[in-house]
Amino acid sequence: MNLTELDAGVWYSRLWRGRRYLGLSSAFDGALDKLLAGLPTMSGGKAEKARQRVHIDADGWQKFEEDLNALPSLQCALWQERQVIITYVGGDGVTSDRLCAPLGLVLKGRVWYFVAQVETDIRAYRVARIREAIVLEKASPYPESFELAAYWEKSQRELRFTLPRCLAVVRVAPEIRVAFQKARNVKIEEEQGADSESWHRLLVDFETAGHALENTVLFGLNLEILSPPELREDIKEKLQALTSLYS
Repeated sequence: MNLTELDAGVWYSRLWRGRRYLGLSSAFDGALDKLLAGLPTMSGGKAEKARQRVHIDADGWQKFEEDLNALPSLQCALWQERQVIITYVGGDGVTSDRLCAPLGLVLKGRVWYFVAQVETDIRAYRVARIREAIVLEKASPYPESFELAAYWEKSQRELRFTLPRCLAVVRVAPEIRVAFQKARNVKIEEEQGADSESWHRLLVDFETAGHALENTVLFGLNLEILSPPELREDIKEKLQALTSLYS
C-alpha cells in the first residue's frame, strides 16, 4: 500500500456523512482533518477493510485539546500494515517502549485511541500519551477476524463495569435541573420523579465523592444529596471545614 497515492475523497465523504449522522460538532473537524491527511488510495474491498480500522464513538468523556503528534506515524503503520514501536507514558507517569501490531484508530469525543496487539493482548492506547511512534519495515498483516467496532464496544462495557462509582440519590431544584444534568462528572442513572415542590429526585453516578462535593458547592442550595448517609456526612464535614477556613 503506497501512501503517496492519496485519494481521501471516498474516505472524507464517508466520515463526513458519519459526522453529520452522529451529530458531532465542528470541534471534531480538526482531529478529522489530521486523520484525512494520511489516508491512502483504496477501492472496492480494500477501501472497506480500511474503513473498518477507524471507529468513531461520539459519546466523549470530556472536552479538551489533545496532543496528536504521533497520529500520522500511527496512521502510516495502520495503512501499510507494519509493526510500530511506541514510546508510551502510562497513567502512573512511567514511560515504556512497546512493540505493536496496529489494529485501528478510535475517536471518542475528541480523544484518539490507538488499538493494537501487544504480544497476545489487544490494548487501546491514548494517542496523546504516545511520545514517539517508529514504523518498522516488518509486516503486520491485519487479522481478518478482528472487528474494531465490536472490540471497542466490548471494552467500553467492561471499563464502565470496573470504574469506581459513587452512586447517590439527589434532590434537584427545577431551575438547575438541566444545568445539573450537563455538569461535569455527573451521570444520571435513573429519574425518580418530582416531589410536591417540583424538585426532582435522581439517582446519580458522581464517580467519586470529590465530584459529589464539587457539584454540591457549585449548585449550593439548589442541590441536596439525600443518600447514602456516609456521603452526606463526608460532604457535611468538608463544607464545615471550608466554612471554618473562610470565617
